[in-house]
Amino acid sequence: MRSRAGFTLLEAMVATLIAGICLTAIFQLQHALVQGQQKQEAMLKKSALRRDALAIVRDINPDVTPDGDVDLPPDKSLHWSSRAVSEQKLSANFPSGDGRYYVTLYNVTVEVDGPDGMPLDSFEVERMGWTSQGQASVGLTGVAPAPAPTGG
Repeated sequence: MRSRAGFTLLEAMVATLIAGICLTAIFQLQHALVQGQQKQEAMLKKSALRRDALAIVRDINPDVTPDGDVDLPPDKSLHWSSRAVSEQKLSANFPSGDGRYYVTLYNVTVEVDGPDGMPLDSFEVERMGWTSQGQASVGLTGVAPAPAPTGG
C-alpha cells in the first residue's frame, strides 16, 4: 500500500471554496465598517455645521433682522428668513405687571450653502423677537429712539 503524502485536487478545491466564502464575508464586513465610518464622519461634519449656524442664529433678533446673510469661513454662507407665528404681545414683568418689551414668536428658516451655492444643510428653529416699547413706536426698525432730554 502506498501512503498518501498530500491533498487530492478535490480536497484542494473544497478548501479554496471554503476560504473564498470566509474571505468574502470578511470583505463585506470590512466594507460595511468603512461605509459606517464615512456616514459617521459626514454626520459629524453636518452636526458641526449646524452647531455653528445655530450659534449665529441664536444672537439674531427677528424683529430687527428678519432676513439676512452671513459669510462663514472659509467658503460657506448662511441665509435666514423669519416668519411670525404669533401676534406681538407685551411681555410680563416679574412678579406682576407689564414688561418693557413687545415679543413675537418667529419661525426662522436657516440654510447653509457651500462654495458652489448648493445647500449643505437647512433647518428651522423658533426664535423670540423683541422690541422695547420705545422702538415699537418707530415701526420695529431696530433703531433706538433718541433719549429724552434731561433737565439740568
